[in-house]
Amino acid sequence: MNAIEIEVPAIYEEDIKRILNKLGILEEITQGKAKCFICDKKISLDNFGGVVKIKGNLKVLCDDPICIETAIEITEALKGSE
Repeated sequence: MNAIEIEVPAIYEEDIKRILNKLGILEEITQGKAKCFICDKKISLDNFGGVVKIKGNLKVLCDDPICIETAIEITEALKGSE
């Protein structure tokens, strides 16, 4: 397996709610309506792993490393097809 090197921006925990609200997805997460677009697991603030933009749409990820790696691979593949 080839290693993928990617720069991942970090966010302070105290800023997460503010940022998610600015992105328009905080309410969806806090109401239990958000699901990981890879594994379909319900997302909460406790298991929130990140957000990616795919074809102009924000997609929420859980904190499972497999889901995060898969999302990175998808976004990299889509960048190559643009």
